[in-house]
Amino acid sequence: MKRPLAQLGLGVVLGALGTVAVRHTLAPPDAENIATAVVEHAPAPPPPAPWTPPTLLAEVDARGRVDAWLAGDLGDRAGLRLLLSVLPASEFARLADALLALKGGDARARFQDVFDAWADRDAASAARWAGALPEKGTLNGRARRLLREQAGLAWARDDLAAALLWAHALPDAGAEWGAAAMIYGQLAEHDPQRAITLARARGDDAFYAKAVRRIYDGWAKRDPGAALQGLGDTLLGSGMSFLNLADDIGRWISRDSGAALGWVIAHDRGHETYTNSLFYRLAKNVDSAVLVPALFRATQDAAHVDWFSDPLIAWMKTDAEAAKTWLAGLGDSDLGQKILARAAGSYSPVQPWEGLDLVLLLPAGTARNETLTSRVSAWFELDPDGAVAWLGKHDEPAASAVVQAKLIGRLAATNRPAAMARLAELAPGQEKRTATRQIAAAWAASSPREAAEWLAVATRSTTESYNHQDWGAVVKPWFTEDPAAVRDWINAQGAPALRQEAGTAWTITLLNSPLSHAERCGLILGVKDENRQLQDMLNMTYQWYKDDASSARAWLAASPLPQTTKNVVSQAYDPTVKR
Repeated sequence: MKRPLAQLGLGVVLGALGTVAVRHTLAPPDAENIATAVVEHAPAPPPPAPWTPPTLLAEVDARGRVDAWLAGDLGDRAGLRLLLSVLPASEFARLADALLALKGGDARARFQDVFDAWADRDAASAARWAGALPEKGTLNGRARRLLREQAGLAWARDDLAAALLWAHALPDAGAEWGAAAMIYGQLAEHDPQRAITLARARGDDAFYAKAVRRIYDGWAKRDPGAALQGLGDTLLGSGMSFLNLADDIGRWISRDSGAALGWVIAHDRGHETYTNSLFYRLAKNVDSAVLVPALFRATQDAAHVDWFSDPLIAWMKTDAEAAKTWLAGLGDSDLGQKILARAAGSYSPVQPWEGLDLVLLLPAGTARNETLTSRVSAWFELDPDGAVAWLGKHDEPAASAVVQAKLIGRLAATNRPAAMARLAELAPGQEKRTATRQIAAAWAASSPREAAEWLAVATRSTTESYNHQDWGAVVKPWFTEDPAAVRDWINAQGAPALRQEAGTAWTITLLNSPLSHAERCGLILGVKDENRQLQDMLNMTYQWYKDDASSARAWLAASPLPQTTKNVVSQAYDPTVKR
């Protein structure tokens, strides 16, 4: 083959230069410059040929190719793509109709391939075909809507006016998810004001109320803050809540937290707008290290404390030290103190010692004592030594008293003298009373009379008020051994308060015992206090008269009770007595 003269000459020159380079390794500078010049001035390679679309088939040939493909393997997607690349627009409708008439997953998948290509090639034709699909055809309503939406959006990118004219003529033109509303939404992605103007220009308020959500969606894709400021009032006024807008609010917070949270606060209507739920969602989608401080800058209203709960929990999980540092610097505002109290009071039941340093930041008072006591008490149940060691380093009398009471309760069952020694160190109060009851209960398990005597002495030596629940710790186990003995012991006590509270504990135990009605009432006969005896008798005979009035009546008549007591009981419960 003959090469062109120009190419031949360049080859000779380059060949000669190459020979010089080999034979004369120390070639003079001029030879090097000559070689460089030749290379730099070599002709540039020709540009690639411009892409030209494949030549479309003639209609007659296209029909044959379509029929051949339909008769073959519908799973042949590569073959379909090749066919679609040369298929004239006039044949897409026939191919789509044919695929819709077939059943099976491959046919439906290939149908979507065909429609995708059709909407790209000739969106107007694809839209008109989709708009003409019968209501009761192969495709359901949602599938028809999606096809119309797909083609309509593609058409609107080329010819907005024509696409809108077509979309507004569809049966679902007024629907929120109809093709018309979706076209306005697409327009709003780059020109929201024009989308609003065109939608309003229809003069159909009902349609605009539905289309505005799609317009908002399109606008919010690009600028959530502007969309919320422009259409947020309209959406909230139509019955939507912050939850429907949470993702966009979150994106706005990430861009401009002050403006976004200011808008939320201005539109907050509590439960109506689901504001607490909004911050629950935001805690999952927005960086809490940004959200929590920004929210505190945006509001100082103590009524908003609930908004901080979920974001603060999320922050504690991701960066506890940073969150604690922020909490420590909240200051003395009402909101700041409430946030701190919430954070200090929230703890894991398996790690109650976590965050105790936050509790210590709370101002002195009942709330601080209760929070700290609850935490340390839970800690003691899991790790007594750890809780006691922590208290040894901190001057916290309330929490120490609770833990000491728990320690006494544990010691009472194994080392009563040690428990009593610790009890003597406790200051008067609820914890000392609790510990006293625990010692008495542990003692009563083996010697209920001795425990009762000790508890009587303990109650006389304090100003604390011991109720029937305290006395139940010794009365119940003693009652199980000898109900009459504990009754007689109560009768013999001189202190009225002791007789009242211990007597109430005895009555409750009697009422819940497995004894028969007659046995219960027989024991009441030994109660010396007439007023308590009458009340006890009323308590015990109530159920007896309901179960067996005749036997209750007979027992009462034969009993040695005073006639006044008998009359009161009969008047109260005997159905034969006139009232």
